Amino acid sequence: MTNSTKYFTDSHAAQITAWLNSHPHSNCVVIADKNTAVVCYPLFRQCLPHLQHTLYVMPAGEQHKNEETMMVLCHFLLDQGFDRNTLMIALGGGVVCDLTGFAASVFKRGVDCLYIPTSLMAMADAAIGGKTGINLGHYKNQLGSFIHPVAVWINPEFLTTLSERQMKNGWVEMIKHTLIDVANKDIFPEPYNWPPSKEEVLQKISASVAFKRQIVEEDFYEEGLRKILNFGHTIGHALESYALDHQQDLLHGEAVAAGMIYELSLSQQVFGWDKNLLMAWKNYLRNFSLNLDVLDIEKIMIYMRGDKKNMSGKLHFVLLEKIGQPIANVIIEEERIVALLGETMF
Repeated sequence: MTNSTKYFTDSHAAQITAWLNSHPHSNCVVIADKNTAVVCYPLFRQCLPHLQHTLYVMPAGEQHKNEETMMVLCHFLLDQGFDRNTLMIALGGGVVCDLTGFAASVFKRGVDCLYIPTSLMAMADAAIGGKTGINLGHYKNQLGSFIHPVAVWINPEFLTTLSERQMKNGWVEMIKHTLIDVANKDIFPEPYNWPPSKEEVLQKISASVAFKRQIVEEDFYEEGLRKILNFGHTIGHALESYALDHQQDLLHGEAVAAGMIYELSLSQQVFGWDKNLLMAWKNYLRNFSLNLDVLDIEKIMIYMRGDKKNMSGKLHFVLLEKIGQPIANVIIEEERIVALLGETMF
């Protein structure tokens, strides 16, 4: 599918305003969650004071990225008379972008959607690439679609609304991009120095957006190359599902950081690369995860078996032959995963 998404990557509203004026819609609805409605919506109104729209506020949190929340939204759209020429604007992080994008892809068989990511996670990853989705039960992203938003506006001013924990949460996906980028073959991590400067954050966002866009343009439907973006997510999603099921406070990036620690160990086992390099990256990633207690390994394995990448009942992983050399569709026996999860990793 040709990517016609228009990207705006600065805090000035003139360009996005001109684009909106040149792409008229009959209606506009802004989707925020209870948090972004309070801390981000005022900035949105300040940036786009003349945009006629309706505000819709959904519940906040990964636990609400589900069919119930989406259907309530779709019923609202229907009841309010929104038509096929509606523009849906997602004002939020990954959860808001994923759910709004999915709703936009199916309401009236598809309406235009614009993402305004407000979290570092969404700016660097979730809003890029045209994947939408909701969770089914506690299984991550089991319902969804591939559909390009008409535009993405990355406004760094929204980063001022984030806590340190949320900034670290988004930084994890940018670490992942570093680890799988061939340009970074076998590099050691930089010394941990937090918080990063504003300039470094903006540079990292720009690099991640460019890297992911290049991969998505080559493989939009994740039939080959795009699979490498799932590094750290097979175990990470299982840990996140386990946390959701047990009402534990674990952010997506924190789960993926743990997933990368485990999957780096698997990579070293399978491909036998340098243990000093392994320990350097594991120690660096520990700064972005939590001290997890993996208590119910079998429950985590159940979630892992439900991962979308699996085929024919086999667990499929993205592993690193070396830093910067990801290999997709690596089949790992369950016994090895169980043994790995039983180790003290944190």
